[in-house]
Amino acid sequence: MDILLKPDTLSLLGNIKHLIIASEVEVSLRLVLASTDTTILEHGYTPDVDNRINIDLTEALSPQFEFVLLDSDTPYRQIGISRKFVAELFTDGDRATSLEFTVVRAGVDHFAESANSFLLANFLTWQPNTKAVTYHTPEFLTYYAASDCVVCCEAYVDINGELEMKKLTLGALRGGMAWTIPVQYAIIARWLNQNPTYYDIYIENTQGVRLTYVQRYYPTDIRSEEETWVLFENSLGGIDTFRAFGHASRIAKHTHNVAEIEGVSTEYRVDTTREFKKHTGHLDRRERQWLLDFFPSLAKYVYIDTYLRRIVLTESEVTYAEHELPTGYSFTYKYADAKPYLNLPRTEPVHELNISVPLSESFTLAPRLVEFPAQQLSEGALFPVQSPYANEWRTTSVAALTAYITRAIVAGYKNDGAVGHTHANIGTLDALSQMGRYLLLNAKKIVAGQADAADMAKALDEKSADWQKILRKDIPDVANGLLTLMEGLKVDKLLESVDFDPINEAGFGLGRGVSGRWKLSIPDLVVWGKATFNELEKRKLSFVGGNMVFSSSGSKIVKVQKLDAYGLITTDETQCRVYRCFFFQDDGTTATTNLWEKDDQARCQTFNVRNDVYRNVANKNYWRRVMAVGEDYIDLSREDCEAGSDAPAIGDTLVQMGHRTKPERQSMIQILVSGDDAPAIIWYAGINGYTLEGKRTAIVSPTRVEFNTQLFRLVSGSGAKVAMVADRGYWRQTETYAYYDRVSHDGSLWLCVAPEGKKVTSEPKLDNDEWQRQVNRGEKGERGEPALELRLDIVRGDIFYREGQGFVAELKATVMKGDADLTASFHPSQMVWSRESEDADGDKEWTAKHRDQTDCVEITTDDLTEGNTAIVFTLYKTDGTVHASHAVEFPQ
Repeated sequence: MDILLKPDTLSLLGNIKHLIIASEVEVSLRLVLASTDTTILEHGYTPDVDNRINIDLTEALSPQFEFVLLDSDTPYRQIGISRKFVAELFTDGDRATSLEFTVVRAGVDHFAESANSFLLANFLTWQPNTKAVTYHTPEFLTYYAASDCVVCCEAYVDINGELEMKKLTLGALRGGMAWTIPVQYAIIARWLNQNPTYYDIYIENTQGVRLTYVQRYYPTDIRSEEETWVLFENSLGGIDTFRAFGHASRIAKHTHNVAEIEGVSTEYRVDTTREFKKHTGHLDRRERQWLLDFFPSLAKYVYIDTYLRRIVLTESEVTYAEHELPTGYSFTYKYADAKPYLNLPRTEPVHELNISVPLSESFTLAPRLVEFPAQQLSEGALFPVQSPYANEWRTTSVAALTAYITRAIVAGYKNDGAVGHTHANIGTLDALSQMGRYLLLNAKKIVAGQADAADMAKALDEKSADWQKILRKDIPDVANGLLTLMEGLKVDKLLESVDFDPINEAGFGLGRGVSGRWKLSIPDLVVWGKATFNELEKRKLSFVGGNMVFSSSGSKIVKVQKLDAYGLITTDETQCRVYRCFFFQDDGTTATTNLWEKDDQARCQTFNVRNDVYRNVANKNYWRRVMAVGEDYIDLSREDCEAGSDAPAIGDTLVQMGHRTKPERQSMIQILVSGDDAPAIIWYAGINGYTLEGKRTAIVSPTRVEFNTQLFRLVSGSGAKVAMVADRGYWRQTETYAYYDRVSHDGSLWLCVAPEGKKVTSEPKLDNDEWQRQVNRGEKGERGEPALELRLDIVRGDIFYREGQGFVAELKATVMKGDADLTASFHPSQMVWSRESEDADGDKEWTAKHRDQTDCVEITTDDLTEGNTAIVFTLYKTDGTVHASHAVEFPQ
């Protein structure tokens, strides 16, 4: 049994990979929910004719997820939308193979990235990044924390006519869990003790680096008297709120069931259905796209007065034209728990009464609660209550409270006999979580005396002299003196010299290869005695000669015919109009398709052929237009060609190099191994004639690397594509400039904003539309002190490596102030190395192992993970805040 494909360690439910197994016998699968050790699927699978088993786990996993909506004003764990599963696979007589993976209840159309990277950068919602809310609108953001992180809020308040930013920390989120974050305007205003003009919500890691996009909220009044707040569970697993402010109508349907007995008619049952038809109101394009997520949702709610009530849709109208004015959607709904009864509040005003207060001394008003008479509890006794989303009071009764508590107990019973077992502090236990070494209550650190202070043995303090004499056995360490091992040395993974570098063939290394067998890498080997090799492999370098072209088509000529103006074969060169060049379409083993097109340009070029050595072999060069294309031939023009072109001949190799009209066939990539620019890789575009001059867009060679900046675009967080600025230095009257060239002129910095493709020679001025002033000349100020600058360099090795290589690179951090190196002036505790990868637990272990490193660290293949791995150096200030942080990323 071989596992060919399996779910990723972290997967989205809607995009989870199938479990594909190669086996010749039946395979049994047991799927377990890890949190409760409950078996949710146990089944046997028989291989198909190709000895393959393909298992889609989506339907088995879907019922295990749920979203819980709580009345909370602090972040709380959303246990039900992320689950950890264990899949056990086994055949008769074999040990079971276990697979562990975590699944988040989410799905993305045409998903093209890893679940870890998507969840790291996104809240679980498709709502617009900027959203209008009211004071009481219930608003939530749900986020899966792949690692420990913090929820931040930047609120902007009006202070004397100017906006001032105030940053709040809404909570600390423990990694490996999903969290729901209440972000209602009223909650943020209460934190600030004032109403913000707008506020931004985002997630940052424990080092202060922002991970997600910014979600912005700003307040507005209600948009109509019929505005309704609708909540729904979206396709990413979170919950969204939208404000439906369009027209509303109520529809009551009654079916009267009548029976006639002995001439007397009786209504024995009346079937009542009460429905509500609602229009969303005008939606912009982004809102229309977002609300397409509402209709397929299986959990929808409407906010009524002061509470949420679940609804189901009975009808919907979801159509719009792309180019029409803003429009909206309509939908009809009813309450999910609707019954044919009424519940009307007694809010009608009473008539004005003139009441005279008796003067009797026995009549008093009770100003204090203790002076009221006692009320015997009964089902009708009332209590005042209020929803966190409302500003008005309602009442509830003892009977309603009893019914609610009973339903909660029944819903929470899991057939494990635990109903009679209670915790007086169950609310506190549910609110507890752990992040690193900290215990959190509702995502806030618990305050405890001396909790953040570590007791260290004075004799082994890192600042003491004794610490430098200890050689550690639990973490990598360095001995500054010579070690002599009298009994010998045993190693399990590797043994190498300090300067070992397999790429540059320096030093020596002894370690395990990919297959697990030991391998010795050494520049020179001297054997004084006899050398015995069971197998000796001798390697040598090889080469490929000739320039290579990568374009839309190419062929090798096997036959040439000259055709006259009537398409007839001729031997008269003067009557020839086209050369018909045939090539193999099917050589008996492989059938090919003719990829040439009319108006292509075909080129043949050979060089370095000695004409006096072989018969009928000479240097060849021609570049001709393709006039017609057949099944196994192309016709090359005799007249439409590069000046001095040779005639085609048998054995010539043709490559497509440009097209007269189609831009998509006017590009190519050429690898040069000879010539002025060789060796090099060159990109060309816009080849529509017999010249490459001005067509080159990029070149990469050992002597130069050049790219046309017009090809580059930077994509912002909002998706906008921005051209890359090309700094051209001082503006010169004799130079020609183009779109997004930037120059310095007359003490200011100018950006060329002329249309793309236009050549600009005009002088940068304020009244010149071709130039935009970005920076104006400033007043000369006093010379200040240079700032601290953090550098992170690779002093040995490279970021590229192969599996089992051993040593990869040595990184060194340097702190500069002007020309002075201040690295040695910082305490080792201020210099911290960490690792960031898809293996969050492994990152924590790596960081703990390397906490004693100062300004240098060596990286081996054991330090790198299967995906991209970033090694991060962080410099802290004495107060514990981050001064600067740099990273080196090692690609997979």
